[in-house]
Amino acid sequence: MKTLSKKFLVFLLAIFMVTPLLSQPALASDILNEDDPGDIVVVPNFDPNSLTATEPVIAEPDVFDEDVPTPYLMTEGNRVVSIRAYPLAMDPDEGTTVYYTNIYASINYSTYYDSLAGFALSQKQTLSLMQRMLNALAASSSYQDYLLAGWHFEADIWFYYSKPEYMTYQYRISQYASDEIKQVISNPDFVGTFKMDFGYPTRYGIDPLNDPYYVGVTGAFYCVGDLYGRAFSASVSFNSPNPTNPD
Repeated sequence: MKTLSKKFLVFLLAIFMVTPLLSQPALASDILNEDDPGDIVVVPNFDPNSLTATEPVIAEPDVFDEDVPTPYLMTEGNRVVSIRAYPLAMDPDEGTTVYYTNIYASINYSTYYDSLAGFALSQKQTLSLMQRMLNALAASSSYQDYLLAGWHFEADIWFYYSKPEYMTYQYRISQYASDEIKQVISNPDFVGTFKMDFGYPTRYGIDPLNDPYYVGVTGAFYCVGDLYGRAFSASVSFNSPNPTNPD
């Protein structure tokens, strides 16, 4: 049985008690806002105090979402296609952690692709998304005792290089990072879906209800003969004073 530290449990309980009292402002246009919370996904082996990096899921571009257009110029480079963040909830007794497939914030790029991309939610938008998760949990007898625990992060990044060799990457929660991972690459054209489950950054002295912070992935892609990698990053910022879509 997985247990949480007393300090972390007390903090989660505070969130659970406070967030239902918060107002629910209109969400930014790039946040899914539907009545159906979707399906429950169970997160295996979630540790809210860990930043253990995971390998991305590799897919051929032609089997990726058909609605995502091919980058307008097939020049070599890294292209961020989409970024998503789902609220996580945890059973305080068993440690089972879940998220809903229809409760998330996201951004999709269709006409311009950058190698360094991200979006920011204001404090109102962040709390509204957390509140929607709490409402969905409360509506289910199986999950009504679950507590908010962090974020499930996903980013789809398109890589196109004629002579790929390897890439390095690490997951970040603000200035704190996982160990760097090196992955050998032989495919010249693929989409990597980077996935990471982040616990709230309370262990770093960051208040997830009030303080600005971000989660994401940073890295570099190396081709044969490269001395320096070509940087890529994708992130989501919370409680930001400069949201992508203002309230």
